[in-house]
Amino acid sequence: MQQNSHGLGYDGQTMRRLIKGVGGSTANAMLLSLLVAMAGCASTGVVPTDANTYMIAKQSPQVGFGPPIGVRAEVYEEANEFCRQQNKAVETVKLELTNSDLATSAAAILEFRCKAKN
Repeated sequence: MQQNSHGLGYDGQTMRRLIKGVGGSTANAMLLSLLVAMAGCASTGVVPTDANTYMIAKQSPQVGFGPPIGVRAEVYEEANEFCRQQNKAVETVKLELTNSDLATSAAAILEFRCKAKN
């Protein structure tokens, strides 16, 4: 997977889903690109995507071949902190992982909900 025009290691289909997830408008697409580009480790932070559903996309500076172990842990840490502030727990809706290679950084996209603790 090559980097797109936003400098992210996501393919076009993934970026369209991310943009659609934050409202689909050009303004939201530009905001998402700006947020990811400004972050040191390229993270969107917690983004509401639907009623009670959130998304965090994070790209690691890791290059070379390998799994996104570190960035996977980081998105879950962010999600857990977000839900903990509401006295709730993370429920994973979807997790997409991109392995790093010569031209792509490791990345993780986590869609989640905060649910009542058992």
